[in-house]
Amino acid sequence: PLALFDPIALPDPTGGKAGAASAQDAATIQSIVPDALGSGYLGSYEQDGWVYVDVIWDDGTWQRAANEDFGPGKVIVRSALRSVD
Repeated sequence: PLALFDPIALPDPTGGKAGAASAQDAATIQSIVPDALGSGYLGSYEQDGWVYVDVIWDDGTWQRAANEDFGPGKVIVRSALRSVD
């Protein structure tokens, strides 16, 4: 069965809490982020008051920048590449 090859789901980075981004915040963030991240940007979407931004790699730098630029509790930067233990 293909279910044997499904990746393990990552923990919920929100802790089950709604984000602070309004619809206008989300639209603004999504219009700015692609140009700001350039070729490292993979995509973004809004859900439950959070703007999820998918990037190729983030060592925490992009997340800190998003918190500083847009305020905490609005953006979650997710890295496609992850460290392997």
